[in-house]
Amino acid sequence: MNQFIWEQVSADNGQAYWIGLNDRNGEGKFEWLNETNGAMYSNWDIGQPNNIHYQMHSNSQDCVEFGNKYVTPKRWNDIDCDIPLKFICEKSTTG
Repeated sequence: MNQFIWEQVSADNGQAYWIGLNDRNGEGKFEWLNETNGAMYSNWDIGQPNNIHYQMHSNSQDCVEFGNKYVTPKRWNDIDCDIPLKFICEKSTTG
């Protein structure tokens, strides 16, 4: 799945996308927006998640992005949830 998503977003010049994963309910305890507890799969970049606080943003890095040109390709990075980014949606398939 990670490869499929990468193929869709990689042509977007390094634009980052929200993937729907966060640790807002407890630092380091990541869960999906659909309330699935714990990420069964993870693909963090080296040194991530690091929860760095930047001067321009007062919040901690509680959300996860994918596709940022400053992160290793196909890897995840934690980032401030208030930063406006594009997003990736999940759609169920029907039989």
